[in-house]
Amino acid sequence: MTWARYFCVAILLPLSLSVSADTPVFEIGKFSLDPRKQIPQIQPMADFLANQMQPFGYESGRASVFANFDSARQALSEGGLDMMTTSLYEAAQMIVEGEAVPLAVKWKNGLSEYSSLIVVNADSDIYELEDLAGKTIAFEDPGSTSAFFIPYMALQNSNLSLSEIGSGSGNQENTVSYRFTGAEQNSSVILFQNKVDAIALSDYDWLKNDHVPAAQKENFRIIWISDPYPSAMEIISTGIPTEQRAYLRNALVRLHLSEDGQKVLDEYHETSRFSRLSDEIREQLDSFTNFLATGQFLIE
Repeated sequence: MTWARYFCVAILLPLSLSVSADTPVFEIGKFSLDPRKQIPQIQPMADFLANQMQPFGYESGRASVFANFDSARQALSEGGLDMMTTSLYEAAQMIVEGEAVPLAVKWKNGLSEYSSLIVVNADSDIYELEDLAGKTIAFEDPGSTSAFFIPYMALQNSNLSLSEIGSGSGNQENTVSYRFTGAEQNSSVILFQNKVDAIALSDYDWLKNDHVPAAQKENFRIIWISDPYPSAMEIISTGIPTEQRAYLRNALVRLHLSEDGQKVLDEYHETSRFSRLSDEIREQLDSFTNFLATGQFLIE
């Protein structure tokens, strides 16, 4: 159990002093290094959903903040957490292990989806994914859906091998060597400086001049765009019965229809609304989980 979890339990203890230890508490979590900021954003949603779940015996809601994805995931798999916001990649990891199921798509700032891009310098001889054989690419970090997992999967599906720079492995003729930069801004800089042959990022970051300055963008060229996919989704523990999941999903997708509901959404990380998973999104999740389950996603 992480320091962040202890922190949030200490803050929320006064809220639940009158609740019996046997009374179900609906718990929503997020991983962040700033629990003081996150808990006030999550607690109104936890209270709202607990109120909606009264027919199933819930009397209170609780917001919990974890130091990282792994600690939040462990809490969810062990029954100490009911619902959390994740990326599609994070959701797929937990779905593969039977720890969670998707609940709803989360819209932020009026948007529900974005795409991954692979970008090269304008004068590059790279025009398609296969041309990256023997080249280098910069990803953001190992937890990124748009700037790592999706482009990584696309490259492997193009019969290319991937090897982290410095590992000394792989058939160089058919291998794309990669490195992590930690931020889209860093990726943009090293591509501009010709220190790598390509970078991966989201179309959302591509459009932000503080991530990819216009002066750099003029010298870049997009060679690949993924299909659009959800930017975020709510997942729920498999320990929550199917009937209760359906009840929660209906509550979430109707939340934006009322003034009080919109206030809860605004506080919940400036969420615009929730929507149901379309058949297309379910197919995307299936492709992600199949990719993970078959062992194709091997980081050297």
